[in-house]
Amino acid sequence: MDSLLKRGSKGEFVSLLQEMLCHVLYPISIDGRFGPETEKSVLEFQRLHQLKQDGMAGTKTWALLSDLFSKKNGLKTLQPAAFLKESDFEAFATQFDLETAVVKAVHEVESNGRGFSNGKIKLLFEGHIFWKELLRRGIAPATLVDGNENILYKITSHPISIIAKTNTNVYKKP
Repeated sequence: MDSLLKRGSKGEFVSLLQEMLCHVLYPISIDGRFGPETEKSVLEFQRLHQLKQDGMAGTKTWALLSDLFSKKNGLKTLQPAAFLKESDFEAFATQFDLETAVVKAVHEVESNGRGFSNGKIKLLFEGHIFWKELLRRGIAPATLVDGNENILYKITSHPISIIAKTNTNVYKKP
C-alpha cells in the first residue's frame, strides 16, 4: 500500500480510511473512492488535531486516526482485535452448518480479507448469486440444494444473505 491516500485514490485502503473516519467522528459514505467528501473529512480531522491540513491521508494522519480508532474501540492496536481469528471462522461455520473452508473463501472474496466494517466483522454471502453462477456454468443448482440450503438459494431475501458478527453476537439481516 502507498501510505499516502489523496483525492482520486481508490480501493480497500480508502474504504478503511472512510470507515475509521466514520467511526471516530465523521459520517461519510464508505465507497472506496477518495472524493470531495472524504477529502473534506480528512481536512477537518487534520484541522481538529493540529496536523498539516492538506486533505491527504499520509503517515501522521493515519497514525493519529488509527490510534483514536483503536482507543474508541477499546483496542490496544488496530490489527490483533480487528481481524478474524481461526476460531471465528470455525465458530461461524459450526453455527451455520458450513465447512470452514467455505466460510474462509467467502470472507476472502467478499471482504477483501480484511473482515470488518465500522468495527463490526463483515461477511457477505449471496446464495442467489451463487445460484446464478452455477446456471451460467451449465450446472443445475436445484440438484445441489439439499444439504446446502444455507449457501444456495434462488431468491434474494434468504435470511442469511447478509451476516454481520460482533464479538459476541450474530445479527441476521434479510
